[in-house]
Amino acid sequence: MNISLFLRRSALVVVRAAATLLLLAFCLHYVFLWDRVWLTLLWVLAAGVLASAVYCRKWMLLPVIAAVTVAVLPVALLVVWLLGADRLFAPSWLIPVAALLGAQSLYVARHALSDYALNRRQSRSLYEYLRANGATELEAQRPFVVRSLGRAYTPVLSKALLAGIVFVPSLLCGLLMGGVPPLRAAWTVAVVTVGAQCGALLAFAAALYIYYKLSR
Repeated sequence: MNISLFLRRSALVVVRAAATLLLLAFCLHYVFLWDRVWLTLLWVLAAGVLASAVYCRKWMLLPVIAAVTVAVLPVALLVVWLLGADRLFAPSWLIPVAALLGAQSLYVARHALSDYALNRRQSRSLYEYLRANGATELEAQRPFVVRSLGRAYTPVLSKALLAGIVFVPSLLCGLLMGGVPPLRAAWTVAVVTVGAQCGALLAFAAALYIYYKLSR
C-alpha cells in the first residue's frame, strides 16, 4: 500500500471518529439534561437497532435486533441495580451499561447466526441423516447450535480470561482516571463483565431461536 494513501485513510478515519464522538456527546448532553425514562429507553433501543443495521447483513437483521433488544435491556437493568444506582433508568447509568452489554451481545449474535446458517447449508445431509435415524428436532439441531456457540463465544471468553493478566480493561482504566477507588472500580468492571457474558448468551439463544422460527 502506498504510504501517502495509508496516511490519508488514517487521517480520514480519525476525523470521522472525532466527528462521530462530538455528535454523540452533543446528543447525550441533552438526553442527560432532560433525563426522561422514555427518552433513555428510546436511546437504548435506537442505538441497538442502528448498530445492528450497520454491523449485520440484511437477512439476519430481524433476528439480531430482536435478540439484542431482548437480551440487553433486562440484563442492563439488573447490572445497574447491582451497582447501586439511585434510579434504574438514570441515563448516566443505563445508557453506558447498555452500550457495553450491547456491543458484546451484538458480536456474539451476529457471528453465531452467520456460522449456524452457513453450517446448516453446508451440512444439510447431516441434519437429514439424524432425522431419518429417529433424532428429534432438538437433537438434530444440537450439532449446529454447539458449533455456532463455540465459534461465536470462544473469542469472548478468551478475551475475558486475559483481562487483568495480559491487559487492563479499558473500562477499569476509565474508572480509575475518573477518580473511582480501585476496589469500587474493580467491582464495577466485574459486574459489567458478568452481565455482558449473560447478555451475550441470551442474545445467542434468542437470535438462533428467532431465525429458526422465521426460516421454517
